[in-house]
Amino acid sequence: MIKVYRGALEHDGSAILKHFGSLPSAIDRMVSGFSGHKGLVVSSDGTWLYQPNPLIKARSMSSLEVVDEFCLSMKSVSIREYEFDDSRSLTLNDNWMDDPIGSGGMSIFDKESLTINQLETLWSIFKPFDGPIFPDKLHLKYSRNEIKSIISNLKKDKLGSAELRARRQRSKYAGEKFNDTKFQEAVWVDMTLKLRDWCLLNDYSTFCYRNNQEGNGENSFVALTDNVVSKQKSIFFDEEKYRELAAPAFVKSLESFNLLCGNKNYMLGDFVWGKENPTMFWS
Repeated sequence: MIKVYRGALEHDGSAILKHFGSLPSAIDRMVSGFSGHKGLVVSSDGTWLYQPNPLIKARSMSSLEVVDEFCLSMKSVSIREYEFDDSRSLTLNDNWMDDPIGSGGMSIFDKESLTINQLETLWSIFKPFDGPIFPDKLHLKYSRNEIKSIISNLKKDKLGSAELRARRQRSKYAGEKFNDTKFQEAVWVDMTLKLRDWCLLNDYSTFCYRNNQEGNGENSFVALTDNVVSKQKSIFFDEEKYRELAAPAFVKSLESFNLLCGNKNYMLGDFVWGKENPTMFWS
């Protein structure tokens, strides 16, 4: 058993296909939720234009108002600590980025840790996708009607329906039209669920992968069943400590960026904590 964390605006009941990792990685995910896809844009008048996603109207803010908005965002989320059973874990290569795990095709597997028979059965699922499943390659395996059938079947399945809804919501936040992306999203979700079924049949109950996108490159995990996860406690953002120890340096960084040319994007993860360890602001 290991200790893992997951941050969220709302924690729903099921852990299946949820990602868990180190406390720094959970904090990074919460900061990325505040930053959104665009981060901050410094305007020519020295103010900041903030629009974390297309569903929110862009707002002009001073540096101090950015700090206020950041604190408000962190106060609206929580991070949960869990005991996690990683004893039956399949190691994967993180080649799926922000897409469902199955989108990585056969490239997600560490071929040295699997038997020839296992690789052959996995190939029967993913063939002909020996690498990431790009949208323009879907025709290599599926007709339009076959993907429509996949979508119909996913909507009838509780887990499949939930995963498809999550991808629809993600498309909204990314400024995409789901009608333009639903075919590849459905295939990616379907592949992920087929991989989950294969894992359960082969005595794997979790995925493990090195998370190079969040935290400090520690391993993250994905639960394939609910019984591998046991909640221990919730931890919350300490705004008072943050404003005392980190916010002044954050404001100083924002103001120094204002001296540079305008209309440039800045992501917040590198300087929002003012060179302090972010874990000290969660308890």
